[in-house]
Amino acid sequence: MRLFTMFLLATLAASSVHAASYQKTDGTIVDPIQSVFGGDLPYVGTNLEPGASLNGASLNGAFLESASLNDAILTNADLENANLSNADLPSANLTSANLAGAKLRYAGLSDADLTNANMAGADLANANLLRAHLDGGHLYNANLGGATLRDAHLDYANLTGANLTGAFLLEASLPNATLTGANLSYATLASANLTGVNLVNANLTSTTLSGADLTDAKFSNSTILWHEKTVVGYGFDVAGLQNYLTEKKQASSVFGVTIIPEPSTAILLVLLGLASVPLRMRHR
Repeated sequence: MRLFTMFLLATLAASSVHAASYQKTDGTIVDPIQSVFGGDLPYVGTNLEPGASLNGASLNGAFLESASLNDAILTNADLENANLSNADLPSANLTSANLAGAKLRYAGLSDADLTNANMAGADLANANLLRAHLDGGHLYNANLGGATLRDAHLDYANLTGANLTGAFLLEASLPNATLTGANLSYATLASANLTGVNLVNANLTSTTLSGADLTDAKFSNSTILWHEKTVVGYGFDVAGLQNYLTEKKQASSVFGVTIIPEPSTAILLVLLGLASVPLRMRHR
């Protein structure tokens, strides 16, 4: 019995020694790291602090509010559902990290590398993503309302259904990004590179696009333009839409724009085409 008690105490001591901590922006050390679901987080790896090497770290559901992680290496880290609100992550490497459902409100991510990161459903409201790299990132249904994305790189990023209301994307690079159904109301996209961007069903109410390049951008009849009217509501064809974007919103380049018909419209056109086949045959 005595040997068992000593073994149990040794085990508990060993686990407490290896329990990881995280450093807050005010220098406070939180030990051990807590879980957003309650209790201690079952993570016993490297302590979370500036410059820490945390490649592939399993931090699912970690409570890391106001964490100080500037220059940290978090490549391939699992931060799903983690709370990183007000965290400091400038120049952190989050390449291919899993941040799905994570809370990053007011987080500092300037110059951070988030290439190919999964941030589906993440809350990035009012986050600072100045010059951040989000190329190929998965941001569908993410909340980026009020976020600063000036000079950010979002080449081929998937922002389907994302909320970008009031986001600041001045001079951002979004070539070939997918913004299907995204809400860009009151966002600033002045001088942004939007070549080849997919704006099908997007909401562009009061969006600032002065100087933006919309060459080869894709719209749909249901894309909401200014004054809450859709493309079809204005009665635009491609030429009319190009003229409107150039003259009214001062976009610098608007060439090759396409208007993709709604699925129902496309089906109707196919059916009408099929219906006309017998008529052609009879005329012969």
